[in-house]
This record gives sequence, structure tokens and C-alpha cells, in this order.
Amino acid sequence: MSWKSIDWELELLGKLVAVDTTNTGTTRRNYSECSSLIKSEAEMLGLKTQIIDGKSATEDGESRPNVIVDLDTGSNVTILFVCHYDVVPVEQEKWVTDPFCLTVKGDKAFGRGAADDKSGIVIVLGAMRKLLDKKVNINLRLCAACDEETGGPGGIRYLFNQAKIRGNAGIVVDAGPQYIGIGASGSIWGKVIVKGKGGHSGNPDILDNPIYKASRLIQSLESYHETVKERVNSKLRGTPAAVKPHLYGRLSVSMIKAWQKENIIPDDCEFRFDRRLIPEEDPDEAANTVKTFIENTAQQQDTEVTIEIINKVSGYYTKPKHPWVQLFHQVAEKTLGREFYLGADLGFDDGMYLAEVAIPVITFGALRDGTRYHSHNEFVWLEDLRDCRDVFVALGQLSADHFTF
Repeated sequence: MSWKSIDWELELLGKLVAVDTTNTGTTRRNYSECSSLIKSEAEMLGLKTQIIDGKSATEDGESRPNVIVDLDTGSNVTILFVCHYDVVPVEQEKWVTDPFCLTVKGDKAFGRGAADDKSGIVIVLGAMRKLLDKKVNINLRLCAACDEETGGPGGIRYLFNQAKIRGNAGIVVDAGPQYIGIGASGSIWGKVIVKGKGGHSGNPDILDNPIYKASRLIQSLESYHETVKERVNSKLRGTPAAVKPHLYGRLSVSMIKAWQKENIIPDDCEFRFDRRLIPEEDPDEAANTVKTFIENTAQQQDTEVTIEIINKVSGYYTKPKHPWVQLFHQVAEKTLGREFYLGADLGFDDGMYLAEVAIPVITFGALRDGTRYHSHNEFVWLEDLRDCRDVFVALGQLSADHFTF
């Protein structure tokens, strides 16, 4: 199949992937270069652009450039497209291609960020480019932000909370195209420190190894996950990759730290957990429930622990019968000639910041399940670049009276 119809998009995606914007949480690469690239590419199309720097909201005070691109028709209706340009780190030795050189093989394009989420920027700018010579009655605004991969306050959160970016409706283009997302999970991150008595590993019988204690406690949390999975169920459908048809509660132990040296038994063992919430759950109530379970289990196991909740994020959802959901649903199905169901994501996304300021939001993009985003050999399906772009083009040609909600 010829992919000539997305030549422009692939060329831009190649430029973006070539800029290594790895975000480790403590270090960030080439934010200025990438934001300048997005700005210049948009300006070459004749679009209005600006950089909004979120550095005042960060602890380190370093620059956090967020790019705003407007296709401004003077309408009183504005649709927001939310994307990000930072990417997760690369394990270079596991890649079969250069992660920072877009490589097209058949109907896939490989590279770090090719799917998550530089594809989103390309899709939106590609749609704006197509709309420049068509009749457009609404405003389209791209918000290409930084720090999404680590939940930084200088990115999308800054744009909507401090910079007061607003619109009539929003699309988070950091999602898959298999369904139309109308919600996302919340999350609780917790830190548990299991106390023991350390010393030289040559004499373990007079010590109290906290790693063994932590292991028993972690095993109980595996059972807790099964209980939550069974009892906590959303009314919203999940992703095609989910093991249950509807979104459900989850708990994962995701980190463990104890070692100093092979011949040392440590004084304590730390592990961390991620409790994923369905959109309808209250994060405070869920946090108290899991804390109580760990405390009671530790007491039964004669284990001393301290527990700290280090992050709480609410889920969100837009009602399925909301006019924005209904409108986008109709446009997507008509444009692509296939049916879409309404669902919610297993993860959380930047839609929560729009929901917090009462902007109705859906998710739709090229991060199809199986594209290996956040892993080695990440890729994007070329048809998803084309299809998502074409849906946004069709959306942009609607009259303003479609958005009276």
C-alpha cells in the first residue's frame, strides 16, 4: 500500500523523533530544541504560535516550554488538542533500529516517541495543514506540552491551572484509536518501609531480616489485588487489552529496595505500590482502605511498618450521553466507516486537568495497543496516523452550531 497521503506527517514525525526529549524525572533533554521545532513547523504553515513556559511551577526552576498552536478563525468555539513531546528513556541495546531515527518498515514507523506521543503532534498539525484550504468555522488549538511522562507541574497541569487555557471541548491525543476514550483511571502510589534488624549475613539467626517480612507482606498484597479486581468494577468499558470487559480496580507492587551488599542484611526493606482506581472511586477512601489492609496484615504477621501515600490522582469520565461525546462518536464512525465503543483507559492521562476545569474531554490517538510504547522497538501504525488525522479534519469542518453545549 502507498502511504503518499501521509508523506508530510512522516517527514515531521522523523524530525521530532530525531530530537531526543528523554525525561527521567530528574533530567530532561532538548526541550528547547523540540519546542522550537514544533513552533517553526507550525509557523511555516501560517499558524499562530506561542511558547508558554511553566518553569515557575517547578521545584528546580528550569525552563518547561509548552507550545500552543492556533488555527484561529475568530469563532467563539475552540476545540483543544492535548499532546506531549517528552519521551521515556531508551535501552539502546534492545532496539533493532536507531530509536532516534524514524525507520519505516512496511506499514509501521519505528522510533522513540513515534507513538507516545509525537504522533499526536503530527496528527493535529497534519489536520490543521489540511484544513488551511477548506472552510473552517471553529478554532483548533494544539497544546504540545512537556513533562507528561513524569506528571510534572510545568506541563499540561500548568497550562490549565495557571495559564488558564480554555476551550469548549478537548481531545487528549495520547490514546489509542480502537475506541473513543471518555475516561481514565486514577492512581494511588504508596511507600511501605518494613522494619527489621540488620547486620552481617554470616550470622542471620540473631538478626531479623526485613526482606523476608516484606516478601510475606507483598504476597498478601497479591491476594488483595485479586479482591479489588473482583469487587471494584466501573460502569465504563476498558481497553481491548484488559482482562475484564469493564474497567476494574488493580494493585501492583512495582518497586522494591533493600540491598547494600551481598554480605549485609539490611535494617529495613522498602517497597512501593500502585493502586489503580476506576473513575468512580474516591482516592482518599481508596487510600485509607489499602493502608488499613497493610497495617492489619502487618500486625497479624508481627511486622513493623510505616506507610506513606506519596501521590493521589483522581480518575475522571465524561458522561456517555454528553453532546461532545455523541458528536465526536458520530464524526469518527462516519469518517472511518467503522464502529467505535466508548471506553476508559487502564492508565491515567492529562484529560483529568481538563475535567477539573469543566472542559468536556475525550481521548483518541495513534497509541494502539501493541505499539510497544514505553518499551524498546516502539512503533506507530501508519494507518493510524492517517485515520486520526482524517477524523480531526472532518471535525474541523463542522459548523459552530454543532458545539452548543
